[in-house]
Amino acid sequence: MHTGLGQQNEIAIIARSSNIYVYINKQYIGNVSDSLYTSGEIGLFGEDATNATVASFNNLQVWAF
Repeated sequence: MHTGLGQQNEIAIIARSSNIYVYINKQYIGNVSDSLYTSGEIGLFGEDATNATVASFNNLQVWAF
């Protein structure tokens, strides 16, 4: 992940059945499984617990398979 002011990252999240897969800059980061929800909504945020944070997002795309 590129850190610091002005850096860009490409984030991909794949939600398939009860599994959620995360990729950053086309590199697999990990996955989680949650069978409690079968549908939902999409949200995205940026945070640094100890420093002021500015985040912007563009080119968001959502596909249904």
